[in-house]
Amino acid sequence: MSGTTRLKVRTGKVVATVCTAAACVGLGLVGAPSASAAPVQDTGVGVKGTAPDCITRAVFKKQHEAYIGNDCHKTMKVKVIVNNGFDSSCTKLNQGQQMYHWWPTGSYARTVTC
Repeated sequence: MSGTTRLKVRTGKVVATVCTAAACVGLGLVGAPSASAAPVQDTGVGVKGTAPDCITRAVFKKQHEAYIGNDCHKTMKVKVIVNNGFDSSCTKLNQGQQMYHWWPTGSYARTVTC
């Protein structure tokens, strides 16, 4: 869905404050701070498919938020899909970068490449 969304890039240090250290390490969300990820213009290419396992996900359904990290060995473009809510922008993440997406209504569906 289109609309206003809150999209913030978070470093591993900020994400670590949300989950326990052991859980964040298991998700690959703890590490050295990285440069900011930049939202990518939607060029109409659209969704390519479910993001691979090297894209980490920490989803907090009650809080309507998701932390997505790139543990792949290359730059990836990802998007959070929300059922009956606002999807994230297609966001370019370099290796080691994370993004944050919050939505006011709906439920997390999946994370996809774009």
